[in-house]
Amino acid sequence: MICENSLISVIIPLYNRENTIVDSIHSVLNQKRTNGKLFNIELIVVDDCSNDRSVGSVAKFENQTSPL
Repeated sequence: MICENSLISVIIPLYNRENTIVDSIHSVLNQKRTNGKLFNIELIVVDDCSNDRSVGSVAKFENQTSPL
């Protein structure tokens, strides 16, 4: 059972996935408890030197989240 103030850490490895990374991030950030409240989520995206626009897609979330 997850306590009310528990932090859930999610790590997404990233390499050339500009077409899917935004959906993946939205999916993680929109997870809710059965009572409808959002989970306290720490999302870490680790890029492995992508050579497409994956990093730019992730950067669009900078203003919506708190970078570590």
